[in-house]
Amino acid sequence: SEGVDVGGNGGGEGGMKDDPVPLEYLRDPNYGSYDVSLTVSLQPNSSKSKPTQICQSNLKHMYWSSVQQLVHHSVTGCPMNAGDLLASGTISGKERRNFGSMLELSWKGTREIVLDGDGNGGGEVRKFLKDGDAVIMEGWCDGKE
Repeated sequence: SEGVDVGGNGGGEGGMKDDPVPLEYLRDPNYGSYDVSLTVSLQPNSSKSKPTQICQSNLKHMYWSSVQQLVHHSVTGCPMNAGDLLASGTISGKERRNFGSMLELSWKGTREIVLDGDGNGGGEVRKFLKDGDAVIMEGWCDGKE
């Protein structure tokens, strides 16, 4: 199927084609998202070492903008109130280091994610989280504009 240029989903220059094509009421020729750097680190429960960064992405890679999410959520009459939270889901970029979930990072459990360990190459490996693992999510804006 041929995608529709909706003006920049994924943060690419000149926009990118959406597939699947959003329904008419969700198309946004002025699509844009915030430039928020995101990282995820993992620290095994059994380790005293520092956490290993396993993902680096950016909010601008979101498939749906915040406006599109709000419209989609409310179109069936669901009331929205001040303070309501909407979850974005996985925010993944195009490169492997930008994948936003353990399922993507481990390619459905077929690839190992090697953790730093003590810094001497003796790290643990993960395909999925284990009980007691600590997941650290961070996000920040650089304030360049």
